[in-house]
Amino acid sequence: MAAAGIALSLGLVAGCSSGDDKDDSKPLSKGSGSKGGERAPEGPAYKGPAVPGLAKQPVWSLSAKDAPQAPYSMGDTLVFSKDGTVDVQSEYGDQHSEVGGAETGTLEFRDRKTGEVRGTLKLSDEEVGVTTWHGDVPALQVRSVATTPSDGLSAEKHSVTITVYDGSGKKLGRVQREGDGSGLHVQDGYLIEADAGSRRVKATAIDTGTVKSFKCENELMDEDCFGNTAPFGVEAEGAEAPLITGDCYFSVIGGTRYGIDIREKTHLVMRELATGKKVWNTQDVKPPKGVQVLDNGERAAGLEVLRDGKILTRWGSGGLGKSVIATYDLTSPNALAAGPVYDSDEPPVLDRTQQLAASTEEKGVMVWDLKTGEKLWDQQEGETPMEAKEFSPTGVLYGTQQENAVGAEATVIAVEARTKKVLTKGLPGELVPHFDQTDYGWLHTDDGFFVFNATKP
Repeated sequence: MAAAGIALSLGLVAGCSSGDDKDDSKPLSKGSGSKGGERAPEGPAYKGPAVPGLAKQPVWSLSAKDAPQAPYSMGDTLVFSKDGTVDVQSEYGDQHSEVGGAETGTLEFRDRKTGEVRGTLKLSDEEVGVTTWHGDVPALQVRSVATTPSDGLSAEKHSVTITVYDGSGKKLGRVQREGDGSGLHVQDGYLIEADAGSRRVKATAIDTGTVKSFKCENELMDEDCFGNTAPFGVEAEGAEAPLITGDCYFSVIGGTRYGIDIREKTHLVMRELATGKKVWNTQDVKPPKGVQVLDNGERAAGLEVLRDGKILTRWGSGGLGKSVIATYDLTSPNALAAGPVYDSDEPPVLDRTQQLAASTEEKGVMVWDLKTGEKLWDQQEGETPMEAKEFSPTGVLYGTQQENAVGAEATVIAVEARTKKVLTKGLPGELVPHFDQTDYGWLHTDDGFFVFNATKP
Protein backbone atom coordinates (compact mmCIF):
# COMPACT_ATOMS: atom_id res chain seq x y z
CA MET A 1 0.00 0.00 0.00
CA ALA A 2 1.43 3.35 -1.01
CA ALA A 3 1.65 5.66 1.97
CA ALA A 4 -1.16 8.17 2.20
CA GLY A 5 -0.52 11.76 3.26
CA ILE A 6 -0.36 12.91 6.86
CA ALA A 7 -3.27 15.31 7.39
CA LEU A 8 -4.35 17.42 10.36
CA SER A 9 -7.69 19.17 10.38
CA LEU A 10 -8.18 22.60 11.84
CA GLY A 11 -8.48 22.38 15.63
CA LEU A 12 -7.11 23.57 18.95
CA VAL A 13 -4.23 21.66 20.45
CA ALA A 14 -2.69 21.70 23.91
CA GLY A 15 -0.22 24.56 24.22
CA CYS A 16 -1.56 26.20 21.07
CA SER A 17 -4.95 27.56 22.11
CA SER A 18 -5.81 31.07 21.04
CA GLY A 19 -7.41 32.13 24.32
CA ASP A 20 -10.58 34.19 24.57
CA ASP A 21 -11.26 36.13 21.40
CA LYS A 22 -13.03 39.46 21.82
CA ASP A 23 -15.23 40.80 19.05
CA ASP A 24 -15.36 44.58 19.40
CA SER A 25 -16.50 45.13 15.83
CA LYS A 26 -19.75 46.85 14.91
CA PRO A 27 -22.27 45.59 12.36
CA LEU A 28 -21.63 46.85 8.85
CA SER A 29 -24.16 49.19 7.31
CA LYS A 30 -24.04 46.87 4.32
CA GLY A 31 -26.89 44.81 5.66
CA SER A 32 -25.03 42.78 8.29
CA GLY A 33 -26.61 42.62 11.71
CA SER A 34 -29.61 44.62 10.56
CA LYS A 35 -32.21 42.17 11.81
CA GLY A 36 -30.65 40.81 14.98
CA GLY A 37 -33.23 39.33 17.34
CA GLU A 38 -35.99 38.78 14.79
CA ARG A 39 -37.66 35.49 15.61
CA ALA A 40 -38.21 32.78 13.06
CA PRO A 41 -41.48 33.05 11.15
CA GLU A 42 -44.30 30.67 11.95
CA GLY A 43 -43.12 27.71 9.93
CA PRO A 44 -44.89 24.54 8.87
CA ALA A 45 -45.47 21.55 11.10
CA TYR A 46 -43.44 18.47 10.34
CA LYS A 47 -45.62 15.86 8.64
CA GLY A 48 -42.97 13.34 7.68
CA PRO A 49 -42.22 10.00 9.32
CA ALA A 50 -40.71 9.89 12.81
CA VAL A 51 -36.91 9.85 12.90
CA PRO A 52 -35.29 8.13 15.92
CA GLY A 53 -33.13 10.51 17.89
CA LEU A 54 -35.28 13.53 17.00
CA ALA A 55 -38.20 15.01 18.91
CA LYS A 56 -41.62 14.48 17.36
CA GLN A 57 -42.02 18.12 16.35
CA PRO A 58 -39.40 20.75 15.47
CA VAL A 59 -38.45 23.60 17.78
CA TRP A 60 -38.66 25.86 14.74
CA SER A 61 -39.11 25.54 11.02
CA LEU A 62 -39.16 27.46 7.74
CA SER A 63 -41.32 26.96 4.70
CA ALA A 64 -39.81 25.75 1.44
CA LYS A 65 -40.18 29.31 0.14
CA ASP A 66 -38.19 30.75 3.06
CA ALA A 67 -35.54 28.01 2.83
CA PRO A 68 -35.22 26.99 -0.81
CA GLN A 69 -31.74 25.59 -0.18
CA ALA A 70 -30.14 23.67 2.66
CA PRO A 71 -28.15 25.98 4.97
CA TYR A 72 -24.42 26.16 5.56
CA SER A 73 -23.65 25.19 9.16
CA MET A 74 -21.44 27.41 11.32
CA GLY A 75 -22.05 25.35 14.45
CA ASP A 76 -24.54 27.33 16.53
CA THR A 77 -25.44 29.42 13.48
CA LEU A 78 -27.10 28.33 10.25
CA VAL A 79 -26.56 30.48 7.16
CA PHE A 80 -29.35 30.60 4.58
CA SER A 81 -29.50 32.12 1.14
CA LYS A 82 -32.60 34.19 1.72
CA ASP A 83 -33.58 34.35 -1.95
CA GLY A 84 -31.95 31.09 -2.97
CA THR A 85 -29.35 32.72 -5.21
CA VAL A 86 -26.20 32.51 -3.06
CA ASP A 87 -24.52 29.12 -2.69
CA VAL A 88 -22.13 28.85 0.28
CA GLN A 89 -22.31 25.17 1.12
CA SER A 90 -21.04 23.95 -2.25
CA GLU A 91 -17.64 25.48 -1.51
CA TYR A 92 -17.19 23.52 1.71
CA GLY A 93 -14.49 20.89 1.50
CA ASP A 94 -13.05 22.04 -1.83
CA GLN A 95 -9.34 22.00 -1.07
CA HIS A 96 -8.40 24.04 -4.11
CA SER A 97 -11.05 26.77 -4.14
CA GLU A 98 -11.82 28.90 -1.11
CA VAL A 99 -14.55 30.97 -2.72
CA GLY A 100 -17.06 30.52 -5.48
CA GLY A 101 -18.00 32.76 -8.36
CA ALA A 102 -19.42 36.24 -7.96
CA GLU A 103 -22.74 36.20 -6.11
CA THR A 104 -25.57 38.69 -5.69
CA GLY A 105 -28.18 38.12 -3.00
CA THR A 106 -28.75 38.08 0.75
CA LEU A 107 -27.38 35.73 3.39
CA GLU A 108 -29.39 35.25 6.57
CA PHE A 109 -27.72 34.13 9.82
CA ARG A 110 -30.11 32.26 12.12
CA ASP A 111 -29.57 30.99 15.65
CA ARG A 112 -29.59 27.21 15.44
CA LYS A 113 -31.51 26.79 18.71
CA THR A 114 -34.25 29.41 18.33
CA GLY A 115 -34.37 30.35 14.65
CA GLU A 116 -33.84 34.02 15.49
CA VAL A 117 -32.23 36.08 12.75
CA ARG A 118 -28.84 37.11 14.14
CA GLY A 119 -27.92 39.20 11.11
CA THR A 120 -28.07 39.53 7.35
CA LEU A 121 -25.43 40.20 4.75
CA LYS A 122 -26.11 41.56 1.28
CA LEU A 123 -23.82 40.59 -1.55
CA SER A 124 -23.45 42.49 -4.81
CA ASP A 125 -21.27 40.73 -7.37
CA GLU A 126 -18.95 39.41 -4.65
CA GLU A 127 -17.30 36.07 -3.93
CA VAL A 128 -18.31 34.30 -0.72
CA GLY A 129 -16.60 31.34 0.90
CA VAL A 130 -16.01 29.54 4.19
CA THR A 131 -13.06 30.07 6.50
CA THR A 132 -12.18 30.12 10.21
CA TRP A 133 -11.38 32.80 12.76
CA HIS A 134 -8.82 32.61 15.58
CA GLY A 135 -9.23 29.32 17.44
CA ASP A 136 -11.01 27.40 14.65
CA VAL A 137 -14.22 29.47 14.96
CA PRO A 138 -16.35 29.11 11.79
CA ALA A 139 -16.48 32.30 9.72
CA LEU A 140 -17.30 33.55 6.24
CA GLN A 141 -15.10 35.54 3.90
CA VAL A 142 -16.37 37.89 1.21
CA ARG A 143 -14.14 39.15 -1.59
CA SER A 144 -14.79 42.11 -3.86
CA VAL A 145 -12.52 43.10 -6.74
CA ALA A 146 -12.24 46.67 -8.01
CA THR A 147 -10.86 47.35 -11.50
CA THR A 148 -9.13 50.49 -12.70
CA PRO A 149 -9.39 50.53 -16.49
CA SER A 150 -6.47 51.34 -18.75
CA ASP A 151 -6.13 54.96 -19.87
CA GLY A 152 -4.90 53.74 -23.22
CA LEU A 153 -1.27 53.33 -22.17
CA SER A 154 -1.23 51.90 -18.67
CA ALA A 155 -2.28 48.35 -17.93
CA GLU A 156 -5.63 47.58 -16.34
CA LYS A 157 -5.26 47.27 -12.55
CA HIS A 158 -7.15 45.25 -9.96
CA SER A 159 -7.44 45.44 -6.17
CA VAL A 160 -9.17 42.96 -3.87
CA THR A 161 -10.88 43.58 -0.53
CA ILE A 162 -11.38 40.56 1.76
CA THR A 163 -13.79 40.91 4.67
CA VAL A 164 -14.38 38.23 7.31
CA TYR A 165 -17.70 37.90 9.15
CA ASP A 166 -18.75 35.98 12.25
CA GLY A 167 -21.86 33.88 12.84
CA SER A 168 -24.10 36.92 13.27
CA GLY A 169 -22.96 38.67 10.11
CA LYS A 170 -20.72 41.12 11.98
CA LYS A 171 -17.41 42.20 10.51
CA LEU A 172 -14.37 40.68 12.21
CA GLY A 173 -11.74 42.28 10.02
CA ARG A 174 -10.82 43.45 6.54
CA VAL A 175 -7.70 43.49 4.36
CA GLN A 176 -6.92 44.94 0.93
CA ARG A 177 -4.28 43.88 -1.58
CA GLU A 178 -3.35 44.66 -5.16
CA GLY A 179 -4.43 42.09 -7.73
CA ASP A 180 -7.55 39.98 -8.13
CA GLY A 181 -6.97 37.86 -5.00
CA SER A 182 -5.38 34.87 -6.71
CA GLY A 183 -2.90 33.19 -4.38
CA LEU A 184 -4.36 34.82 -1.27
CA HIS A 185 -5.85 32.50 1.35
CA VAL A 186 -7.63 33.09 4.65
CA GLN A 187 -7.18 30.67 7.54
CA ASP A 188 -7.75 31.02 11.29
CA GLY A 189 -8.06 34.80 11.00
CA TYR A 190 -4.87 35.25 8.97
CA LEU A 191 -4.32 36.31 5.38
CA ILE A 192 -1.78 33.85 3.99
CA GLU A 193 0.53 34.92 1.19
CA ALA A 194 3.04 32.39 -0.14
CA ASP A 195 6.22 33.48 -1.88
CA ALA A 196 7.79 30.44 -3.50
CA GLY A 197 10.74 32.49 -4.71
CA SER A 198 11.88 33.42 -1.21
CA ARG A 199 10.69 30.10 0.24
CA ARG A 200 8.65 31.92 2.86
CA VAL A 201 4.99 32.28 3.80
CA LYS A 202 3.64 35.49 5.33
CA ALA A 203 0.59 35.37 7.60
CA THR A 204 -1.08 38.70 8.46
CA ALA A 205 -3.66 38.81 11.28
CA ILE A 206 -6.74 40.31 9.64
CA ASP A 207 -7.92 42.05 12.82
CA THR A 208 -4.62 43.48 14.14
CA GLY A 209 -2.30 43.55 11.14
CA THR A 210 0.37 41.57 13.02
CA VAL A 211 2.63 39.76 10.55
CA LYS A 212 4.23 36.35 11.03
CA SER A 213 6.71 34.97 8.50
CA PHE A 214 7.70 31.31 8.17
CA LYS A 215 10.76 30.03 6.38
CA CYS A 216 10.87 26.66 4.65
CA GLU A 217 12.68 24.27 6.99
CA ASN A 218 13.77 21.85 4.29
CA GLU A 219 16.22 23.67 2.02
CA LEU A 220 16.82 20.60 -0.18
CA MET A 221 13.36 20.39 -1.69
CA ASP A 222 12.96 21.65 -5.24
CA GLU A 223 9.44 22.92 -4.68
CA ASP A 224 8.06 25.25 -2.05
CA CYS A 225 7.85 23.07 1.07
CA PHE A 226 4.61 24.73 2.15
CA GLY A 227 3.12 23.46 -1.08
CA ASN A 228 -0.58 24.13 -1.44
CA THR A 229 -1.70 26.52 1.30
CA ALA A 230 -5.24 26.84 -0.02
CA PRO A 231 -7.36 26.77 1.94
CA PHE A 232 -7.20 24.04 4.59
CA GLY A 233 -3.60 22.97 4.76
CA VAL A 234 0.02 22.92 3.71
CA GLU A 235 1.13 20.05 1.55
CA ALA A 236 4.49 18.63 0.55
CA GLU A 237 5.48 15.13 -0.44
CA GLY A 238 2.35 13.48 0.93
CA ALA A 239 2.21 15.40 4.22
CA GLU A 240 -0.63 17.79 4.96
CA ALA A 241 -1.57 20.08 7.85
CA PRO A 242 -3.20 23.45 8.51
CA LEU A 243 -0.63 26.21 8.22
CA ILE A 244 -1.99 27.92 11.34
CA THR A 245 -4.17 26.57 14.14
CA GLY A 246 -4.61 28.43 17.42
CA ASP A 247 -1.23 29.82 18.45
CA CYS A 248 0.81 27.38 16.37
CA TYR A 249 1.91 26.87 12.79
CA PHE A 250 3.05 23.86 10.80
CA SER A 251 5.80 23.22 8.30
CA VAL A 252 6.99 20.15 6.43
CA ILE A 253 10.35 18.40 6.58
CA GLY A 254 11.44 15.65 4.21
CA GLY A 255 10.67 14.77 0.65
CA THR A 256 12.57 14.28 -2.58
CA ARG A 257 14.98 16.11 -4.83
CA TYR A 258 14.91 15.19 -8.53
CA GLY A 259 12.90 12.13 -7.54
CA ILE A 260 15.52 10.88 -5.07
CA ASP A 261 14.61 10.37 -1.41
CA ILE A 262 16.60 12.76 0.79
CA ARG A 263 15.00 11.95 4.12
CA GLU A 264 13.80 8.69 5.59
CA LYS A 265 10.27 10.08 5.46
CA THR A 266 8.23 13.23 5.26
CA HIS A 267 6.99 14.60 8.56
CA LEU A 268 5.32 17.64 10.04
CA VAL A 269 6.65 20.00 12.67
CA MET A 270 4.32 22.12 14.80
CA ARG A 271 5.77 25.30 16.33
CA GLU A 272 4.54 28.16 18.50
CA LEU A 273 3.66 31.27 16.52
CA ALA A 274 5.22 33.61 19.06
CA THR A 275 8.52 31.85 19.70
CA GLY A 276 9.06 29.27 16.97
CA LYS A 277 9.51 26.64 19.68
CA LYS A 278 8.77 23.09 18.51
CA VAL A 279 5.63 21.73 20.18
CA TRP A 280 5.15 18.41 18.43
CA ASN A 281 6.11 16.50 15.30
CA THR A 282 4.90 13.43 13.51
CA GLN A 283 8.34 11.81 13.27
CA ASP A 284 8.27 10.73 16.92
CA VAL A 285 4.86 9.07 16.75
CA LYS A 286 4.98 5.28 17.05
CA PRO A 287 2.49 3.44 14.83
CA PRO A 288 0.18 0.85 16.38
CA LYS A 289 0.79 -2.86 15.85
CA GLY A 290 0.08 -4.19 12.39
CA VAL A 291 0.77 -0.93 10.55
CA GLN A 292 2.81 -1.29 7.39
CA VAL A 293 6.10 0.65 7.29
CA LEU A 294 7.38 1.20 3.76
CA ASP A 295 11.01 0.77 2.77
CA ASN A 296 11.57 4.53 2.56
CA GLY A 297 10.23 5.04 6.07
CA GLU A 298 6.82 6.42 5.10
CA ARG A 299 4.33 5.13 7.67
CA ALA A 300 1.38 7.38 8.31
CA ALA A 301 -1.98 8.04 6.74
CA GLY A 302 -4.21 10.78 8.19
CA LEU A 303 -4.23 12.65 11.48
CA GLU A 304 -6.87 14.88 13.03
CA VAL A 305 -6.32 17.20 15.99
CA LEU A 306 -9.25 16.85 18.38
CA ARG A 307 -10.37 19.68 20.61
CA ASP A 308 -9.23 17.98 23.80
CA GLY A 309 -5.66 17.91 22.54
CA LYS A 310 -5.80 14.28 21.47
CA ILE A 311 -4.60 13.21 18.02
CA LEU A 312 -6.78 10.81 16.06
CA THR A 313 -4.68 8.94 13.50
CA ARG A 314 -5.46 6.75 10.51
CA TRP A 315 -2.70 4.36 9.39
CA GLY A 316 -2.29 2.13 6.37
CA SER A 317 -2.45 -1.50 7.50
CA GLY A 318 -0.44 -3.56 5.05
CA GLY A 319 -3.07 -3.98 2.38
CA LEU A 320 -4.72 -1.92 -0.32
CA GLY A 321 -7.41 0.25 1.29
CA LYS A 322 -6.99 -1.12 4.82
CA SER A 323 -6.65 1.24 7.81
CA VAL A 324 -6.14 1.28 11.56
CA ILE A 325 -7.35 4.08 13.83
CA ALA A 326 -5.30 5.04 16.90
CA THR A 327 -5.51 7.91 19.39
CA TYR A 328 -2.47 9.73 20.80
CA ASP A 329 -1.74 12.35 23.41
CA LEU A 330 0.53 15.22 22.36
CA THR A 331 2.89 14.49 25.25
CA SER A 332 3.62 10.87 24.32
CA PRO A 333 4.54 9.03 21.11
CA ASN A 334 2.67 5.92 22.25
CA ALA A 335 -0.92 5.27 21.28
CA LEU A 336 -3.55 5.66 24.00
CA ALA A 337 -5.83 3.25 22.13
CA ALA A 338 -5.77 1.49 18.76
CA GLY A 339 -8.90 0.35 16.99
CA PRO A 340 -9.50 -2.60 14.69
CA VAL A 341 -8.36 -2.86 11.08
CA TYR A 342 -11.08 -1.72 8.71
CA ASP A 343 -11.33 -2.19 4.98
CA SER A 344 -11.27 1.41 3.72
CA ASP A 345 -8.79 4.24 3.31
CA GLU A 346 -11.47 6.88 3.98
CA PRO A 347 -11.72 8.65 7.37
CA PRO A 348 -14.46 7.37 9.68
CA VAL A 349 -17.56 9.24 10.85
CA LEU A 350 -16.90 10.50 14.39
CA ASP A 351 -19.17 10.99 17.38
CA ARG A 352 -17.22 13.23 19.73
CA THR A 353 -20.00 13.13 22.35
CA GLN A 354 -20.22 9.35 22.65
CA GLN A 355 -16.55 8.78 21.70
CA LEU A 356 -17.49 6.48 18.83
CA ALA A 357 -16.28 6.00 15.28
CA ALA A 358 -17.99 4.32 12.32
CA SER A 359 -16.27 3.21 9.12
CA THR A 360 -17.90 2.09 5.90
CA GLU A 361 -16.56 -1.00 4.17
CA GLU A 362 -17.74 -3.02 1.20
CA LYS A 363 -19.79 -5.30 3.45
CA GLY A 364 -21.17 -2.38 5.48
CA VAL A 365 -20.47 -0.49 8.69
CA MET A 366 -18.11 -1.18 11.60
CA VAL A 367 -18.41 0.77 14.89
CA TRP A 368 -15.78 0.98 17.62
CA ASP A 369 -15.00 2.85 20.84
CA LEU A 370 -12.37 5.58 20.43
CA LYS A 371 -11.38 5.51 24.10
CA THR A 372 -10.60 1.80 24.26
CA GLY A 373 -10.17 0.83 20.61
CA GLU A 374 -12.70 -1.98 21.15
CA LYS A 375 -14.80 -3.01 18.17
CA LEU A 376 -18.46 -2.89 19.17
CA TRP A 377 -19.96 -4.47 16.07
CA ASP A 378 -19.73 -4.79 12.32
CA GLN A 379 -21.90 -5.97 9.48
CA GLN A 380 -21.58 -9.52 8.24
CA GLU A 381 -21.81 -11.18 4.85
CA GLY A 382 -25.41 -11.50 3.76
CA GLU A 383 -26.60 -8.37 5.58
CA THR A 384 -27.76 -5.35 3.60
CA PRO A 385 -24.78 -2.95 3.66
CA MET A 386 -25.27 0.52 5.04
CA GLU A 387 -23.09 3.60 4.61
CA ALA A 388 -22.40 5.56 7.81
CA LYS A 389 -23.51 9.20 7.57
CA GLU A 390 -24.11 10.87 10.95
CA PHE A 391 -24.25 10.30 14.70
CA SER A 392 -26.79 11.88 17.02
CA PRO A 393 -25.51 13.11 20.42
CA THR A 394 -27.81 10.50 21.98
CA GLY A 395 -26.17 7.49 20.36
CA VAL A 396 -28.04 6.95 17.10
CA LEU A 397 -26.10 6.12 13.94
CA TYR A 398 -27.77 7.13 10.70
CA GLY A 399 -26.84 5.55 7.40
CA THR A 400 -28.08 5.04 3.88
CA GLN A 401 -28.81 1.83 1.99
CA GLN A 402 -29.01 1.31 -1.75
CA GLU A 403 -31.21 -1.39 -3.28
CA ASN A 404 -29.94 -3.30 -6.28
CA ALA A 405 -32.97 -2.49 -8.42
CA VAL A 406 -32.29 -0.23 -11.39
CA GLY A 407 -33.29 3.35 -10.58
CA ALA A 408 -33.82 2.62 -6.88
CA GLU A 409 -33.14 5.57 -4.59
CA ALA A 410 -31.13 5.36 -1.38
CA THR A 411 -33.09 5.02 1.86
CA VAL A 412 -32.18 5.91 5.44
CA ILE A 413 -31.69 3.42 8.26
CA ALA A 414 -31.12 4.30 11.94
CA VAL A 415 -29.52 1.95 14.49
CA GLU A 416 -28.40 2.15 18.10
CA ALA A 417 -24.73 2.98 17.74
CA ARG A 418 -23.47 0.73 20.53
CA THR A 419 -25.76 -2.27 20.09
CA LYS A 420 -26.58 -2.46 16.34
CA LYS A 421 -30.30 -2.57 17.17
CA VAL A 422 -32.29 -1.33 14.17
CA LEU A 423 -34.56 1.55 15.17
CA THR A 424 -36.10 2.25 11.78
CA LYS A 425 -35.45 1.56 8.11
CA GLY A 426 -36.68 2.58 4.67
CA LEU A 427 -36.97 6.31 5.40
CA PRO A 428 -36.72 8.70 2.44
CA GLY A 429 -33.13 9.51 1.56
CA GLU A 430 -33.48 13.17 2.56
CA LEU A 431 -34.12 12.27 6.21
CA VAL A 432 -30.53 12.05 7.46
CA PRO A 433 -30.37 14.55 10.35
CA HIS A 434 -27.41 16.92 10.51
CA PHE A 435 -26.24 17.63 14.07
CA ASP A 436 -22.75 19.02 13.35
CA GLN A 437 -21.64 18.21 16.92
CA THR A 438 -24.58 20.13 18.44
CA ASP A 439 -27.78 19.06 20.27
CA TYR A 440 -30.04 20.27 17.44
CA GLY A 441 -30.49 18.26 14.29
CA TRP A 442 -31.96 19.64 11.09
CA LEU A 443 -33.74 18.21 8.07
CA HIS A 444 -34.25 19.89 4.70
CA THR A 445 -37.10 18.38 2.72
CA ASP A 446 -39.43 19.36 -0.10
CA ASP A 447 -41.86 20.61 2.57
CA GLY A 448 -39.39 22.99 4.25
CA PHE A 449 -36.61 23.20 6.81
CA PHE A 450 -36.98 21.74 10.32
CA VAL A 451 -34.80 21.89 13.46
CA PHE A 452 -35.37 19.27 16.20
CA ASN A 453 -34.12 18.66 19.72
CA ALA A 454 -32.04 15.52 20.07
CA THR A 455 -33.82 12.83 22.09
CA LYS A 456 -33.02 9.35 23.29
CA PRO A 457 -34.20 6.68 20.83
